[in-house]
Amino acid sequence: MLINNTAASWKTFGRTDPYYGVLNDDRYRSGKLAAEARLEFFRSGNERAAVERAAYADEQIRHARRASHLPRLRAVAGYG
Repeated sequence: MLINNTAASWKTFGRTDPYYGVLNDDRYRSGKLAAEARLEFFRSGNERAAVERAAYADEQIRHARRASHLPRLRAVAGYG
């Protein structure tokens, strides 16, 4: 693995061991990747994405609640 060049390291993982490059678990090594492990790999990504979407939505709600206490701007002037 090329430690000094991050872009080259990721390209190497992408060519040689793409699933392991994302999730460092021996089940995802290119030579060992069974069909069930591949399904689990994508399932875990879907679950993580759902968690991230929920966290983002919660943050948007908190932001809206904080912003609702701020005075409303009636006009914005641009100088440029």
